[in-house]
Amino acid sequence: VEAGAFSEGRALAERGRGVRDDEIPLRRAELLWLKASALRGAGDWTQALVALYEAIAGFDSARAVPQLVAATCLRAEMLNYLEKEESRGLLAIRRALDLAGDEPSVGLVQLLAAGAMVLVTTEGLTAGLAWSDRAVAMAERVGTDQARSVALTGRAGMLWNGGDAEGSLEPARVGGALLLSAEKRWQAVWTKSRLAYALVYSGRLVEGLQVCRAAQGDAQAIGQLGALYAFINARQNAEQMLEAQRAEQVAKDAEIAEIFGGLGAY
Repeated sequence: VEAGAFSEGRALAERGRGVRDDEIPLRRAELLWLKASALRGAGDWTQALVALYEAIAGFDSARAVPQLVAATCLRAEMLNYLEKEESRGLLAIRRALDLAGDEPSVGLVQLLAAGAMVLVTTEGLTAGLAWSDRAVAMAERVGTDQARSVALTGRAGMLWNGGDAEGSLEPARVGGALLLSAEKRWQAVWTKSRLAYALVYSGRLVEGLQVCRAAQGDAQAIGQLGALYAFINARQNAEQMLEAQRAEQVAKDAEIAEIFGGLGAY
């Protein structure tokens, strides 16, 4: 799955579904997680979420905290782009936080950043910022580039969702650079989508288009539908705004020519 062989990964996961539920519940949850990851990469997010729900329940029952955190964050990430079940997503995030404890980890940073994304939608920017601040502080305690990139790119997405495109630009740039050093392909594409939005909606249309065109193919290749949607949407909006700017300039030039055309060259 990590290598991009999503069909093969899905087939392996399906074969593993023969394990009896009452025999190895944690193993079943891990196979469901594998299936969800393969379905996600193949572009079938609806069935991926179905498998994720089951995997999360299994990890919770087995108190498998690292797996529970990863699955919960992925679920929240996907639901955010699908714009559905935000309140249920937050309940799952709070549950994972309760089980994870206070020991600094990238997983805790991911949970806090995911919670911030949900809260900015459901309760507003102030609530989102409070959780984002906690994610940034936790990332500093962890002290790795991966943790800092998760916190900053999450903050960029949260600020953009909260209506602050200009404010989202710097954390998107810095977090994206850190994430590339951590070699996380899925998250790197996700981060580029947030950077594209920040650039386009803060008026940096040409640079935003460059990011969209460079990263759209990668998003499509790995089944990152949320990022792919963002690239297409940001690109179309940027092209429309550039076309409007060109039309406005043509109209201005025509008006100037009409008023001052009699002056000749000077």
